[in-house]
Amino acid sequence: RICSLVVTFGMTLLSILTLPLIRVHINTIFYSVILSTYNIIIPLVVQAMVSFEKHPDEGDKQQSLYINIALFRWINTVIVTDLTTPFLAKLGVETFDMMNSVNALLISEMVYSPILKFIDIGGIIQRHY
Repeated sequence: RICSLVVTFGMTLLSILTLPLIRVHINTIFYSVILSTYNIIIPLVVQAMVSFEKHPDEGDKQQSLYINIALFRWINTVIVTDLTTPFLAKLGVETFDMMNSVNALLISEMVYSPILKFIDIGGIIQRHY
C-alpha cells in the first residue's frame, strides 16, 4: 500500500510543479486540458500499482484505489487551482482569474475527458501490440 501511495504523491508533486507553470505562462485552456489528462491517467496508474499490492479482500483493494485517486484529484483540481490564483483575482474577468479557470476546467472535463475515454488509447495499444 505504501508503494502506491508514494507513486500517487510523486505524480501529485509532478502536477503541483507543472500545472502552475502552464497556467501562468501559457493559458488556462491548456492548463485545464493538461489537468483533465492527469485526471484520466492517474486511475490507470493507480490501478496498475494496486494490482501488485496484497490485499486481504476486494473491499480493501477498492478502498486503497479510492483513497489514492480521490486524494490526487482533490489536490490537482481544487488545491493547485486555488493556490495558483492570487487572492485579488478570485472573481475577476481576466483569463487568469479563478472563475475563468474553473469554467475552462469544467468545459475540459465535459468535452475532452469523454472524447479521450471514447478513443480508448490504452485499449488500442493493448489490442495491437
